[in-house]
Parts: sequence; C-alpha cells; structure tokens
Amino acid sequence: MNPIIMAPTVLPSAPAIEYLEAAAAAGFEQVGLRLHRSLVMPFHPVVGDEPQIARIRALLDGAGIDVFEVTSFYLAPEMDFAEYEAAMALGAELGARIALVIASDREWSRLV
Repeated sequence: MNPIIMAPTVLPSAPAIEYLEAAAAAGFEQVGLRLHRSLVMPFHPVVGDEPQIARIRALLDGAGIDVFEVTSFYLAPEMDFAEYEAAMALGAELGARIALVIASDREWSRLV
C-alpha cells in the first residue's frame, strides 16, 4: 500500500520540530519538510542550525519517519541558487527523494 505523506502545509505555522512531533504522533511514515521559505507560508529556518538538525535527525530516526520531499523552491526571475542548493543538500542528507519546485515567473520563455 502507498504511504500517506504529511505535507508541511498541514501545519503551516509549526516549526520543524513541532511539525515532526505531530507527524510521529499521528503515525505518518513519511513527511514533506519545508527547508526553504515559501512566498506565502510562515517559515522557520533549519539550514545551518546544527542543534536543530540533530534534533530533526533524532526525531526522524526515533519515529521511523522518512523525508519524502523538501519544499519550497520557486523558479523566479530573482533566485538565490546557493540558498536553494544548501536547502536541497540538507534535504538529501535527511533522505528526501524529491524537491518541490513551483513556477513563479510570468515570463513564459524565461520560465521554460
């Protein structure tokens, strides 16, 4: 059977630790994890916060939760690729299989 994956939009205001604790308490086996800021959702930084990353790893391991995806990466005219890369690298370290990329550019030819 396919797993049901908890998305960060379920608890948009929750910091990563609270979000993962809720996912564990609800019995989720996989989660999406917001590692980059959204244009519309609250954001609690994780990248570069080693104590928080260690707690996240411990929570994931202890609860048997896998990170399925990391969010939110926007294709836009102004992008900080280094910032994206750091968030995606952390996601990969945590086992994420995909990154959610959202198009946010009105100029079609540039977007393509």
